[in-house]
Amino acid sequence: MIKNTLWINKCYPSLTVAWDYPPTLLEIFSDQTLEPGPSVTLKCVAQGNPLPQIIWTLDAGAIPENPRFRLGDYVRTGRDSTEVVSYVNITSVRPEDGGLYECEASNDVGKATHSARLNVFGPPFVRSMSNMSVVAGETLRLQCPVGGHPIETIKWEKDGLRLPNNHRQKVFPNGTLIVRNVEKTSDSGPYKCSASNADGITAENSLFIKVIVKPLIEPFTFPKSLQTGQRFSVLCTITEGDPPIQIQWIKDGVQSLLSSSQDGVRSVVVTPFSTTLVFESLAPEHRGNYTCVASNAAGTMSHTAPMVPRKLARLPDSFLKDLSVLVSGGSTWKYNIGVPQGSFSGPVLQLLIIKVVLNQDNNNENVYLQAYVDKIALLMKATASYHFKEMSREIILKLESWAKNFNLHFNPNKTKACSTASTGALHVLNGCPPLDLKIRTDVVTS
Repeated sequence: MIKNTLWINKCYPSLTVAWDYPPTLLEIFSDQTLEPGPSVTLKCVAQGNPLPQIIWTLDAGAIPENPRFRLGDYVRTGRDSTEVVSYVNITSVRPEDGGLYECEASNDVGKATHSARLNVFGPPFVRSMSNMSVVAGETLRLQCPVGGHPIETIKWEKDGLRLPNNHRQKVFPNGTLIVRNVEKTSDSGPYKCSASNADGITAENSLFIKVIVKPLIEPFTFPKSLQTGQRFSVLCTITEGDPPIQIQWIKDGVQSLLSSSQDGVRSVVVTPFSTTLVFESLAPEHRGNYTCVASNAAGTMSHTAPMVPRKLARLPDSFLKDLSVLVSGGSTWKYNIGVPQGSFSGPVLQLLIIKVVLNQDNNNENVYLQAYVDKIALLMKATASYHFKEMSREIILKLESWAKNFNLHFNPNKTKACSTASTGALHVLNGCPPLDLKIRTDVVTS
């Protein structure tokens, strides 16, 4: 017996999946205290995916635009990863170059930071600070940009008064000032930072803090008595907030209602702090949630209220004509609108509304709707029982959608399915069990 063995070498392509992950700092710099004169290099090395970007700050501000300062970065590829190398070179370091240096590496996934202090012997020096705006109610954090070493004390003042002067303020030995729950009246204005050494030499600098206030909207509502055909207007008033303020109306979270009329609705600017939404004639399509949105430099605020106009209709002269209900004969079915039984004085509103659906075009000649005083009959004709489910699904979903426009709800406990034989009369074959079409049912209100 001869046995042959076949060896097959298969080559599979290799697939490397690079997962996104936040930056990690691989190399950092440490605190240094130096005499003036030498050059200094501060370096941070980071990795991450996507490749991170590194930003440098000095005392929470930008690195000085000075020819002695040079910032740079480059990408290097190691055996296992790609890294970003970023550095700050300072030539002939001086006392005013001292402070808290920080590098921040960030990508779409996260960030990593590191900070360390550079001290240069010499007299105190306070760098210039940019004016700031802060939103009322938030926390203000200021860092006094002090150079020189050693520093004995760092102080903050406002309006000639040393801080802190209330429970919302706190000054730390490193020159950080924190003001919580900022207030427009008491916290706006000029702030001064001063630094002194043991010899009494003092340096100082100032900035101006502007506290801005978000818009505050006076709540509004739509009356529940609103009815179709009426004229109506609702006013959105901004009671607080720094100008300029932009005000707009939105319906159901998407549609912007501008000054030009849209579907009989328009917004009218009354004052720089108020806008009116005008309905020329309320209609069922105006039903929805209306939001007034106010924006300024401090932020955006909004208020939403629902509006549901009631449906009104007048009884036409021809409505009570042809009061026949349904006649079955052969393969032809007919129906007429009317009141086949009982009194219509109570639920006449439902009859008038259902007329809208009854008059809609129906492409399926085997599906009919019939309105009774307090009920709706859906009549379907088919050659097999399993056809009814698909036939009824489409029309019932259509009915539900229509009912929502008029704030109506179908009661599933009163919804029945009856099997009948089309032999000139309606004979119930299998009783009327509860209808189970596996479709969504609204909350029952009636």
